[in-house]
Amino acid sequence: MITDVFGYELKNTRLLADEYAKAGFYVVMPDFFQGDSLPADLEAKMAPLPGTPKRSFFKAASDIASAVAAGAPWLYRHRDAVSRPIIDSFMTQLQAAHPNAKIGGVGFCWGGRHVILLTHPDAKVKLDAAVACHPSMLSFPTEVQKYSKPLSIQVGDQDNQMSVAQANKAREIIEQKGIAGEVTVYPETTHGFACRGDMAKAETKKSKEACTAATIAWLKKYL
Repeated sequence: MITDVFGYELKNTRLLADEYAKAGFYVVMPDFFQGDSLPADLEAKMAPLPGTPKRSFFKAASDIASAVAAGAPWLYRHRDAVSRPIIDSFMTQLQAAHPNAKIGGVGFCWGGRHVILLTHPDAKVKLDAAVACHPSMLSFPTEVQKYSKPLSIQVGDQDNQMSVAQANKAREIIEQKGIAGEVTVYPETTHGFACRGDMAKAETKKSKEACTAATIAWLKKYL
């Protein structure tokens, strides 16, 4: 598993790891940020969920300023030049420890992009199958076009990182390539639903549970 920017200590992500393990997979969730995850409330400051009470102008400006102040340096600290070697090193060690095993990847947000990159032909160690849940910061459509292993993309119709139009384009790319793939768009669902959505909302809970079931089904099919 490759987490979102809030890291491996996020409770819901750990619970998902348990669900995958119960389904029969050997699950690992490394701390690719090496103790430098972002605080979980950061996204709400940048883009409050629908239904959130309206903030005053000054409160909104303050929240955005503090989020940018934390987020921009973090993104630089964990840019590809830094993160890719850490991920590649882990993948190399994992493959060496389990030379006859197939390796699947599930990624969320930041991690969703990285599991897609790990299906590219030039990846140092390629995944045998990947599930990208609400991937973010993709160079679109190029990074989707380069996938070379079974790929499932799971996204909400209100995602601020991958629009419905982009999801439809990703589906077209998959159909044209002829390599196993799927794109599922969940209705009334925002970015982050798979690992940190509001389970008090019926549609979000339904989407999260469907995404988890789809993830397990995809990995069982291709691993």
